[in-house]
Amino acid sequence: DENGQTPLFFAARYGHTAVAKLLLHHGAEVDAKDRYYRTPLSWASTWGHATVAKLLLQCGAKVDAKDMFCRTPLLLAAKHGHAAVIELLLHRGAKIDMKDKSGETALSCAATEGHEGVILLLLQRGA
Repeated sequence: DENGQTPLFFAARYGHTAVAKLLLHHGAEVDAKDRYYRTPLSWASTWGHATVAKLLLQCGAKVDAKDMFCRTPLLLAAKHGHAAVIELLLHRGAKIDMKDKSGETALSCAATEGHEGVILLLLQRGA
């Protein structure tokens, strides 16, 4: 589309795991970037679709891919309060203290948004 998003982006954003799997099987680029440099994993993380995120990671998605604001999937999941995605990303080696262009970390984003459970999770994991 006009934002550079392929069908895989939409499958990731809306949590359509079966569609994402089909697209990946037929050659969809797992780390494609839209005009904001977000990847399908970024979108799955933003919207809390852990099953799609897991599939993307299994297919080789970069766990710490940065968008144009240097936001990683972990930071996006923390900002939106998605603990299951955070657990998955950390298990796959996401760097917990990466900063975006504003100097925000996953922990500071979770705190700003009031996601207490995510704050506790990140602190328990070393943030």
